[in-house]
Amino acid sequence: MEAAGLYEAMRYVQKLVDNNVELTEDIIKELHSLLYVGASEDFRGQYRTDYITIPHARNLPPVRHISYYMNKLFEEYNNEMNKMDIIEKISLFHIKFENIHPFQDGNGQVGRLIINYQLMRAGYPFISLKNKNKKEYIKAFESYHMDLDDHEMYQLIVNAIAEELEARIEILSREEKEK
Repeated sequence: MEAAGLYEAMRYVQKLVDNNVELTEDIIKELHSLLYVGASEDFRGQYRTDYITIPHARNLPPVRHISYYMNKLFEEYNNEMNKMDIIEKISLFHIKFENIHPFQDGNGQVGRLIINYQLMRAGYPFISLKNKNKKEYIKAFESYHMDLDDHEMYQLIVNAIAEELEARIEILSREEKEK
């Protein structure tokens, strides 16, 4: 079920990119709903109703304030963040989304799908933030929480883009040699 849900969520992301659809809170909820296709309706696409703790988040908002913080995030995203470099905008949105941690489970997967949605809309390739980067990924959150510095997340995304582009160039080079 998990693999099927991820596949459907990725197809949904591609459809949104193809239609040049702006990111909205409803899209985020739909991504969560698609990822948890076999779960109950009161879980899929619904914000958490219980308090949770996660290692790399600080000051998680109380459940009754999640909608407020998500609205505030989108206000920033559509206003102040619009003045930023697209990768910086994506990295900051990701850090803030993960810090709100709106869902009971699946926030990381949804967050990484959002990263890819935003990248693809900007003309970048789909990336994978691999397990080998897990320490750097967590460190990026810690750096933001300690110093309000999103540079480490920015660099992690930039490096993942570079890796993906290098892999694509390698494939194209091999195909060219085989001709």
